[in-house]
Amino acid sequence: MRSLLRFFPSKLIPWIVWGIAVFYYLYEYVLRISPAVMVAEIMHSLQIDAAGMGSLSAVYFVVYGVMQIPVGILVDNYGPKRPLLCAALLITLGSFLFSYSHILLLSYISRGLIGFGSSFGYLCCLKLIVNWFQSKRFAFMCSLVNMVGMIGAFAGEITLSHLMSGFTWRQLLFSLSFVGILVVVLLFLFVKNFPSKLPHNKGNIHTTKIFTNHPSLKRTFIKILTSKEVILSAIFVALIYCTFDTIAALWGTSYLEKTYHLSRNGAADISSLIFLGAIIGFPFIGWLTSHLQNWHKRLMMIAATIMFATAIAIWLAPSNLMLVRALFLLLGFCAGSTATATALAKESMPLEISGITMSVVNTSLVLIGAVSQPVFGYLLELGKQLHTPEVSLLSIADFHRAFFLMPCLYIIALFCAFFVKQPKEQAR
Repeated sequence: MRSLLRFFPSKLIPWIVWGIAVFYYLYEYVLRISPAVMVAEIMHSLQIDAAGMGSLSAVYFVVYGVMQIPVGILVDNYGPKRPLLCAALLITLGSFLFSYSHILLLSYISRGLIGFGSSFGYLCCLKLIVNWFQSKRFAFMCSLVNMVGMIGAFAGEITLSHLMSGFTWRQLLFSLSFVGILVVVLLFLFVKNFPSKLPHNKGNIHTTKIFTNHPSLKRTFIKILTSKEVILSAIFVALIYCTFDTIAALWGTSYLEKTYHLSRNGAADISSLIFLGAIIGFPFIGWLTSHLQNWHKRLMMIAATIMFATAIAIWLAPSNLMLVRALFLLLGFCAGSTATATALAKESMPLEISGITMSVVNTSLVLIGAVSQPVFGYLLELGKQLHTPEVSLLSIADFHRAFFLMPCLYIIALFCAFFVKQPKEQAR
């Protein structure tokens, strides 16, 4: 079947291809953060405590993280389209099954399927940027991908929290599975791996499978995993990203409800300001990264320092809610520096292995997220005598103790930024 892209102006085609893939990323991000506004209902329905909820949510990140290296190999060898199609089918199935899960095992399997399908979204979007756009645009385009994910998270968290007053969590997840069917159709009709004519600087990466034998794959891994810049950038991204997956996407709403005696909708509105801040921060910091030559390291250090100070301020629980809103917004804004760190890691490695390089970065991101979520839950439960599936029984002191995890993560990220070396140009 001939591509429907032939009916569009050539200048629009890269944006259409990339835009459909980003729409998938937006969709999977809504599914990723959906438990944040359903915590109490899911815990009650499945009869699990806070630590159990953290573990259930972490299943998504474990599967997501384990899949990052295979996804990087697949997109470098076969292009993004076919992996994205399979991923969209799996994530839709996962959402459908989770809406019907009444036993914990099926819930784990369902969230695992959602994590499996989601693991393809971000990397495929970045690979399409590499394939369709000029290299100098990468940092800014990468930030736009993240921005769209944050829009999905911000709008999704607010929308879902308000819909929870009229629908059950099962009904909402069932409805979201139909959006997945639409995504599958759009990916099939409009996404293409490469332009018909590649720019001269792309070489023949679309015709050569670079991992056709074990020694080649082994050499590539050694090259990436022995790069100090890739490893430090990956750890930086992972620690900063805990702002989203540990606070905004899971525990932030409950923390604000308990600490400030807010309704769920009021707490979700404040927690979602992290995503709003990121919507502003990603394109702004991405733009700075693209226009200020060799400023990656400095931007990372500045962002980590501000986030550490902001997290300490939140941990001190200021009584002024306007200040709390500003602090949550600032956390999200500075977290836009993850796109800068991703660009630094990519520029440290040759272009033809960009997919697997970025997969290493994403692997650390989700694996640390998979650890931080249950650690936060464990810290919540640490002072309790009786473990129950009721968030309401947790005290302010429990949340205060658990939140101290965040400034600890940010100070480690600052050290990573300090020791990373700024690449002068794209490695070859």
